[in-house]
Amino acid sequence: MYFFFMKSSQVYRVASHASFTSLPRSLKLMNLVTFVYWLGWGISGPFLVLFLKERLGSYASVGFVWGLLPLFSILTALVLGGVLDSLHKRSLIRAILFLYLPLSTFLLAVSSLTGFVIFRAYHSIVATSFWVAGESYVRYHSVKGKEAEAIGSWDFASGLSAVIGGVIGAGLVYLLGWNILYAVSVCAFVAFIASWWLPDHDKFGKHVHLTSLFAECKDFFSDKKLFRLSFVAFLWTFGVAVTAMMLPLVLVKIGASLAQVGLISAMFSLPVLAEPWFARVRKKYTLLFCSIISCAVLFAIMSFLSNVLLWFGASFLLGLGFSAATPALFGSMTKAMPKSRIGELSSVLFAVRSVGAALGPFVAGILSQSYGLGWAFAVSGVLFIVALFVLRKKDL
Repeated sequence: MYFFFMKSSQVYRVASHASFTSLPRSLKLMNLVTFVYWLGWGISGPFLVLFLKERLGSYASVGFVWGLLPLFSILTALVLGGVLDSLHKRSLIRAILFLYLPLSTFLLAVSSLTGFVIFRAYHSIVATSFWVAGESYVRYHSVKGKEAEAIGSWDFASGLSAVIGGVIGAGLVYLLGWNILYAVSVCAFVAFIASWWLPDHDKFGKHVHLTSLFAECKDFFSDKKLFRLSFVAFLWTFGVAVTAMMLPLVLVKIGASLAQVGLISAMFSLPVLAEPWFARVRKKYTLLFCSIISCAVLFAIMSFLSNVLLWFGASFLLGLGFSAATPALFGSMTKAMPKSRIGELSSVLFAVRSVGAALGPFVAGILSQSYGLGWAFAVSGVLFIVALFVLRKKDL
């Protein structure tokens, strides 16, 4: 692992002064909207997979439903990417947040596998649209030469809300039970109000029609650098998705309380606050290489870890590895994209990551049901080793 030994107060000063204050107003406001929106998931997210386990029963069913959202997201991302460069991203973000308002009520009313499939289809449309439009907005408004800082600061906003939300959720879950899932719609409403202050500086590029979906993919994968980086991103997202689903399930299995589930989830998200600092590291290849190795080792350890207290440290260190890799990997992909086609290419990247995010839970659910919960982490570790053989120094 690429260990980060600075004190938390020092991390905050680096992140806030060197990155956040230098951002244009548009990115500061987008970070605020993202923070408020994601706070709802920070509060309720750690308990959603437990809610699914209670309603569905088997790990395989949980993995299937969990992986449906990114699977459905693939087509949504590609279709949206075909028109995103011809739309006002600000208006699209507002519309998406409005569509989130009934989501919590819908979720709590579902009790069958068929119902969850329908729910995930709806959820995929709004979630994918928000992240594709939001990421495109951030990429478009990023300052030349500071693409990694823009992505890092955006992740900082969502990471901060995940940390704060996890702590809040650890207390609220005892008071609200499954009603804690209403936090998603409540926070989305507040974010919807805040989104009306987002500036809109769009200068539309060429109009891309839905018939150009294959052309988007061809353009993306014909670039060898983008292809290699996207494959690493695929494997990276596979591991992140497995961790997000399996962490609460493993913790409950070994006897952790709901409060501990919320707090350990917050510990996993805490290192994201250091992403703006990681974005300033010049030796990005070394950083990414060390991060991937560290995550692979931690996956191997977590495959048999059974002490709840040790999970606080293990989840933090794994989150640190993920956070160190994010600005280097996705900032490099931003630099490789022509600015006039960022929406188009971002959507293809999102689709590639969605495949990894879907396959991760599918595989984890089947392995957990048949062989035990630890196997999902072991497979993720092996795939991270594969990523090392794909990565090239010249790509960063």
